[in-house]
Amino acid sequence: MNTKQFTPGTGTGARKPDLEHAFSLDALGQMSMEHRLTLYKTMETVNDALIGVLNQPRCTSGGNYNAAGNTLDKLAEHVSCYIDAIVNSAREADMTGASASEVEKRACIVLSFDASMEDDIPGPVGNRRRVHDRNLDGFAS
Repeated sequence: MNTKQFTPGTGTGARKPDLEHAFSLDALGQMSMEHRLTLYKTMETVNDALIGVLNQPRCTSGGNYNAAGNTLDKLAEHVSCYIDAIVNSAREADMTGASASEVEKRACIVLSFDASMEDDIPGPVGNRRRVHDRNLDGFAS
């Protein structure tokens, strides 16, 4: 039986993963709205993909997340926090003297987020909430 264990950060070309990843609110606040919009759209896509995988039976066991599900859930929570930070930085941005393009991109971030959080919007825009059922009631296991 092979009992060799993998240690992150060892081996040729390996790097130690930053499992305690944090993001800089200062750096985020200094970005243009164009860059914040790019981050927002990307993080929304990543979050949607994570939630989609979390809602599959391969991430559950007995009505709860299994080890993979727990890990992906933590990642989804981190991504959600980043989305919140992007939106809050856009809301709080001083737009005095900003170009019409920057104002439009700020509005796109804020309105897209607000719309995604509304339950009573009809059609494909509605019910795109990032939050998901942590108890997994009604999901196949």
